[in-house]
Amino acid sequence: MRSPPCRFLIVVFDSLRPDSLSANQTPNLYEFCRGGAVFSKSRAVFPTLTRVNKVSLVTGVPVLFGVLTVDTEAQAIARAGGPKAELLSDNKGAECAFAAIETVEALRLAAQK
Repeated sequence: MRSPPCRFLIVVFDSLRPDSLSANQTPNLYEFCRGGAVFSKSRAVFPTLTRVNKVSLVTGVPVLFGVLTVDTEAQAIARAGGPKAELLSDNKGAECAFAAIETVEALRLAAQK
């Protein structure tokens, strides 16, 4: 006879740092977390979109979000470093691309150890 399936509930509080919980200020949530698993070294994907962060949490694979979310062309130009951008560090799209490359390289080096 097989054992009944193990059932569990996954609750994700996106962008809620574990160190922001306390028995005094958030007693119910504090106790709830004490009875479960807390990913204290987890870092949110920025911008903190729940769907993107859930993918990273469930798969264990870092996810980067590099789409510029803007309402106007002027905002897009500003996020890309301005009309006369000389430094790639001023460009938010390039910043995400470099972060992706660095993440892949860090994972490659970690796998070699």
